[in-house]
Amino acid sequence: MKYLMKFGGTSVADARCIGLVVDILEKHHNAGDELAVVVSAQRGVTDQLIDIAEKLPTAQNCAAVPPLIAALRERHMKTLEGAAPDYVEEAGAVIEKRLASLQHILFAIYNLRELTPRSKDYVISYGERLLAPIVGAAIRQRGIPSTVLDGCEAGILTTPQHGEATALVESDARIKAKIGPLLKDGDPGGHGVHGLHRAGDRHDLGPERFGLTRRPSSAPGSMRTRSGSGPMWTAS
Repeated sequence: MKYLMKFGGTSVADARCIGLVVDILEKHHNAGDELAVVVSAQRGVTDQLIDIAEKLPTAQNCAAVPPLIAALRERHMKTLEGAAPDYVEEAGAVIEKRLASLQHILFAIYNLRELTPRSKDYVISYGERLLAPIVGAAIRQRGIPSTVLDGCEAGILTTPQHGEATALVESDARIKAKIGPLLKDGDPGGHGVHGLHRAGDRHDLGPERFGLTRRPSSAPGSMRTRSGSGPMWTAS
């Protein structure tokens, strides 16, 4: 059986929670199921990113940026150390690089005194982009092969509207071509739901705009999918 599972927020809040997520994945992996996993940001991280991004254009200074980066580093590294101790150096380097990139973007928003929808989508994406390497490492910690892809790398193409983008129908074939071969080797761990417009811009997608909808998981040709909060989903 092929499954697509999504976990985010409280279900990936810390190392213990991620361990429970991997318990679920390991059970399915040992049963011979092929798994694709989508993760969104840890609880509260997206709100933190939106809050600082919206305040920076009119802020008196950008003093709030370094403490936020430090807090994100501490939280994610603590999670990584607990969830995947053998991969701290490897995954930690990815997290550090992404934190540096996030900091540069936030400083740019302050200096330009402008938060465009494009910049906001990009900032929001870092919640998932910081967590995905940790979940991928936690899966490998159990001896299960895992490849981490973001939505763009997985083949998602979107409409051009930042903040309101939806995935294009042609994404389906692109995703199958990118992820299908990986399912036979291990569990590809995807970032939270975002994709790429043809112009090269990154767009954030909510679950309802990505195509995750409640419907019978026995629908012909469907991939059975599960949300971290419990309900069974199927990819539309």
